[in-house]
Amino acid sequence: MEYVVSCANLIAFNLGIPEVRDEAQLNEFARSTVGQTYTKSKIDVQLEEKKEEGKTEEKPVANLADEDEETVSNLMAELSLKTKGMDGNTIQSCEFEKDDDKNFHI
Repeated sequence: MEYVVSCANLIAFNLGIPEVRDEAQLNEFARSTVGQTYTKSKIDVQLEEKKEEGKTEEKPVANLADEDEETVSNLMAELSLKTKGMDGNTIQSCEFEKDDDKNFHI
């Protein structure tokens, strides 16, 4: 949990979002968060065979299913909306002091 909290707060700092340090609030957020249900899907992998000095090397090539393409497109559109108006000046870099536990260093 500490790793996730540290990463989330580092990203929040980078994006100028208020950090959350209250453990009770974090625990409540974690309890109320519902993950998406995993749906097993079949991935079509085509192998290309390449012969080099008598050896066969196989390179897997994965093709996304139509529903995966739609999911990726939807996520890209959502990300685009959430980052609208952000520019290079919006993102702040982090500076770390290795012995300071308050800066979420990892």
